[in-house]
Amino acid sequence: MWSMTMSNMLAAKEHKKKPLIFIVDDEPMLLETFSSLLSDNYDTKAFNSPRAFLSYIVDPESTQPDLLISDFMMPGITGTEMISHAIEKGMTFPL
Repeated sequence: MWSMTMSNMLAAKEHKKKPLIFIVDDEPMLLETFSSLLSDNYDTKAFNSPRAFLSYIVDPESTQPDLLISDFMMPGITGTEMISHAIEKGMTFPL
């Protein structure tokens, strides 16, 4: 799976398109830190809750990230439960 992820990221870089990383965390400081650290080389989309992320992925075909970074313990549902719901909606992504 790692090589497929790297292939996707390298292909995106060759086309001058930054790979897309989704970041899900309920801590605003961590969202800002991850986004800031990654923004030079990646497009990032930050979500402050699992529910916000799940609401965003209405159409998995058009919202497929190259990578998902998620907190595990969040209010409401855990990161693992969020990923299960995303997969049920048809998303496929490296974690």
